[in-house]
Amino acid sequence: GRMGKSEGNAILLQTIENHHYQPLAFRYLLLNTHYRAPLEFSWTALQNAQISLNNLYSFVFDCLWDKKRNKSKKNTAFSLSAFKKEFQKAINDDLNIPQALAVLWKLVKQYYQKRANPQKNKQLSPSQVYKLVLEFDKVLGLGLKRVKISPPPLKIKKLVKKREQLRKERKWKEADKVREQIEKQGFILEDTSRGVIVKPKDIWQ
Repeated sequence: GRMGKSEGNAILLQTIENHHYQPLAFRYLLLNTHYRAPLEFSWTALQNAQISLNNLYSFVFDCLWDKKRNKSKKNTAFSLSAFKKEFQKAINDDLNIPQALAVLWKLVKQYYQKRANPQKNKQLSPSQVYKLVLEFDKVLGLGLKRVKISPPPLKIKKLVKKREQLRKERKWKEADKVREQIEKQGFILEDTSRGVIVKPKDIWQ
């Protein structure tokens, strides 16, 4: 149904924040609907938008993490130029932002696929991918530039080392308990072939 002040069902940004969602999650939800089409608002849709936005922030974090560890100067301009053209085509098609978002997600998917099999695939340069994603975000305005990598506190580093040692000793239950401790303190662990990535739960902050 219709929403608005006269209908008595207007949603304010303060209401969204009171429900523990970011205002940018609402923006993401809007971007998923073409400006000529009506928006179907629901709290479930907003929750899904927040999850998608968090996944994008996590992706940018991974790009930064890979960029820091990968000094390779591989030329991937050709592979990335296809994404750039596709993104521009969507924008020029009557501001088709939902399609532009789909191009961004296509890039995310390909990045992770190649990252998972570094031996089989020619890698996309994390530095160039990061640069392109920020270029896309000049249009999307999702605050992706705010994602930064900062070293975790010393107590978290110590817990990560403790967990690694427990895993080496095959003490899985104890290692899981340490992971839970880390998560309670606002950090998520991701085990990768390149080592453990420590991410703050609120990556954008």
